[in-house]
Parts: sequence; C-alpha cells; structure tokens
Amino acid sequence: MDTQTKKNLIQWIKRIVTTLLVALWIAIIIKIASLEVDFNQQATYCIFSTMIIFGVLIGIYQLIERYEGDLKG
Repeated sequence: MDTQTKKNLIQWIKRIVTTLLVALWIAIIIKIASLEVDFNQQATYCIFSTMIIFGVLIGIYQLIERYEGDLKG
C-alpha cells in the first residue's frame, strides 16, 4: 500500500472507532437512565462511564497517531 492509501485507511479507522464508541456511550447512558436508582447514583455512573469510554477513545487515537507518525518518517 502506498502512503496516501494508508493515510485514508487511518482516517476511516478513526471515524469508525469514534462512531462505535460514541454509539456505545449513548447506549450506556440510556441504560443508566432507565435504572431504578436516585439521580445522584445515576450521575455517578454517567460520569464514570463517560470517563472510561472517552479514555479508551483517546488511547486508541494515541496509538493510531503514533502509527501515523511512523508513516511520515
């Protein structure tokens, strides 16, 4: 594969990973909202799940960008 094809592939991987993780995050938030607990406990679950999901997303982006930097030289 040439460099331009790899860059396009990396962009699509970023888009797909982001879409999947945001969809997962929304599904988790909806599931938390349907719990039969008070709002304070729901807020705790929401904050925790948000931190985990976006932490994973940042980690994946860091790995992809490190690979992308290796392509540049």
